[in-house]
Amino acid sequence: MNVARAFLVLALAAGAGIAQEPAKQAPEAFTFLFWTDQELDPGKEAKLAPTVEAMNGIAGKPYPEALGGTIDAPDFVASAGDNTGWPSAGAVESWDKVVRDLKFPSRPVAGNHDSGGVQPRETFYDWMRKDPFIKAHASDNGLPAWTPPQAETGIIPGIQYSFRHKGVVFLMPSPTYDNSGKSPPGSSPIMKPDLEWLKKELAKYDRREPKIVVNHFNAGSIMNRAEIDALYKENNVLLHLCGHWERVEHWKVGETDWVMDAGHREKEGTFSVVRVGRDSLSVAHWMTFAKKWHETTVQRKLPARW
Repeated sequence: MNVARAFLVLALAAGAGIAQEPAKQAPEAFTFLFWTDQELDPGKEAKLAPTVEAMNGIAGKPYPEALGGTIDAPDFVASAGDNTGWPSAGAVESWDKVVRDLKFPSRPVAGNHDSGGVQPRETFYDWMRKDPFIKAHASDNGLPAWTPPQAETGIIPGIQYSFRHKGVVFLMPSPTYDNSGKSPPGSSPIMKPDLEWLKKELAKYDRREPKIVVNHFNAGSIMNRAEIDALYKENNVLLHLCGHWERVEHWKVGETDWVMDAGHREKEGTFSVVRVGRDSLSVAHWMTFAKKWHETTVQRKLPARW
């Protein structure tokens, strides 16, 4: 096949929506931050200023004694959704200001509050769709768009994405949520279209590659978690970072650590410092207003990544 024909085949494949495996990167050690459930209202970005200041100044500080070492400069900040209390234009504008105040790139997903619930709004989703990084990495994987607020009708288009970072795959789904009242309060299954998106996205990567998922929903709130657990086991998902219940809580399911941070409604909020090394992974939660580390940590050995 000559060069011109090769380019033509690639272009046709891209146009047809055929999954192309993202480019691999050499593995390196790195640090990133994680937070969730900011539930920001219009004009209230000042409530997050102490946390943003703590994030921006975290490099060089010591980890809790249980982990040891000094924190390196984070590469990015992941957010697990409910970034807004309700996705009005004013709330999204306030969220945008918060993101711009961070020293590090933002890698968000959306939560159920960001949808508007039974009064759906596209405002936060549109903000995500304009983000250059999300736009470059998003894929609907050929699945239909949902009909809001009906959760099982499809996926939220243009905001589901994944990426590789220094040898680790990050999957960033924003699932729909059951607002019908049929599920127990605070709970919902991962709907069939969202589950299908996750399967197709995982299929783009080698099953053995280490993976981290950022998803608003936690191990206690997902009603069909057995299906998720099976996928995670098959695809070497090391860590699932989540929120929704707005407290620090950890679950260990097989080889996957599920880690939830506290929300930021008042002054109880936390953020995580996640360190991915050559053969280790650790998580520590910083309590901004208490100005100390939470006693709960994760420290685990991994197969050597290089």
